[in-house]
Amino acid sequence: MVTFPGRFSILPPQSTDSLVRIINMDLDMRAIALLGLLMDGPQHGYGLRKLMDGVLSRIVPIKGGTLYYTLKSLHKEGLVAPMGEERSGRRPSRLLYHITPKGEKAFRQRALRLFQPEFRPYFPMHLPLYFHQHIPKKDLERAVRARKEGLTKYLDRFRRGGVVKETSRPLSWLGSHAKKIVGTTIRWLSEVEEDLS
Repeated sequence: MVTFPGRFSILPPQSTDSLVRIINMDLDMRAIALLGLLMDGPQHGYGLRKLMDGVLSRIVPIKGGTLYYTLKSLHKEGLVAPMGEERSGRRPSRLLYHITPKGEKAFRQRALRLFQPEFRPYFPMHLPLYFHQHIPKKDLERAVRARKEGLTKYLDRFRRGGVVKETSRPLSWLGSHAKKIVGTTIRWLSEVEEDLS
């Protein structure tokens, strides 16, 4: 356990299994996002990419290459299947994918699994704080301050409606949750900043 002057202590990860679970959950979230989009109807990779770049990019970070890799993995698992090609104008044809019945079942199971009661949230900022003694104090202070300022700007944009327009009940839930987490994180970073100085 690491104790900071004042009131902070951070518990170390209990095992490397925790990291493996985080990586697997991250991959599973990408799969869930793609399966969920295909629940709305067939799409080609580029169409999925555009949908992911919208509101979902705020929920699940996924890059173009990762998207195609995940799509291929879902195809190998039999959760999605190609259903022909689509051509628009002079553009090259694009392979359309649809979700299979097995994929629909997997989507529901995997999505609900994210509500596991034993799931512990992980925060990347905890790792450099755990190893704070190996990081120059000025660099750590600067990093904490920069993160706090970045989150404050994000929260300000969010409050002005520049991040997500809350046009549906799920987006309203997600927006409310994000605002609370970011606000709490900003307050926590202020406490860390104070303890470091």
